[in-house]
Amino acid sequence: MSEIREGLWSWNATEDGVWGNGTCETKKEALRDAFDCGERRDIYVGQVKWFRPTIDAETILEQLRCDAGEECGESSDGYLDSISHEAEAELTRKFQEVFDEWVKAHDQQPCFYTLENVHAVNLSEERVY
Repeated sequence: MSEIREGLWSWNATEDGVWGNGTCETKKEALRDAFDCGERRDIYVGQVKWFRPTIDAETILEQLRCDAGEECGESSDGYLDSISHEAEAELTRKFQEVFDEWVKAHDQQPCFYTLENVHAVNLSEERVY
C-alpha cells in the first residue's frame, strides 16, 4: 500500500481506468518508473489527491428529522430546525474528530485516490534519466 501523504504522483498507460502503478515522490520519478516498466511512448501522469471522508452534521441532522417524522409523524415537526450555523459547525467538527479517531483505531483509512492535473507525456521525447 502507498503511504498516504500529499504531493505524490502516479502514471498510467491510458488516461482513464484504474491507475494501478502506485505512487512516486515526483513527476520525474513517475516518468522514470513508467520507462523502467517498459513504456516508451505516450503515458499519462497526474498528481495524487487522496480521498478524505468528511462527516457533515447537516446531512445527519436531516436524517434524524426524517427518522423522527417516520416514527412519530407530525408531532416531530420542527425537531432540530432551530440550530444555528455556529452550533451546526461545532457539531460537524465534533463528528469529524470522533470519526477520524475511529477510522484510525480500526485501521480503516482509505488508501485510494483520484488524480488531478492529468496530462500526456511522450516518453520518447522526455529525458527520464
